[in-house]
Amino acid sequence: MDHFRTRGLYRHRGDADPSKPALIFRLAFRRGRTIFPAMLRPAPYLSQKLPRLIPTKDGGVLRTVLDARTYMLALPPDRGRRTQWQRAAGLLLAEADVAEFSKAVELALFYDAKLVLK
Repeated sequence: MDHFRTRGLYRHRGDADPSKPALIFRLAFRRGRTIFPAMLRPAPYLSQKLPRLIPTKDGGVLRTVLDARTYMLALPPDRGRRTQWQRAAGLLLAEADVAEFSKAVELALFYDAKLVLK
């Protein structure tokens, strides 16, 4: 704990006990890992259904925002860095309209030749 004290990572409110970190510190760090606000995203947004099912050539079907997010997190780094996937990730983090997010995911899959076309 002295490591945190010397680096000034404690945040105090008024006359708070200096031996206890503020809530902000506890939420920001867990076992040395940073927790990003996107990881704390409320479940209602992730459980929304996509306007239409998105079948992929990988053998899966994306039905909800959570399915699409899981697919995106499993992408290889070279695919994930492409502009289309970056745009979809930005919409996801912004909790954009589900229809707009779905279109961005479909477009990214199309560019990767992973979208099943009927």
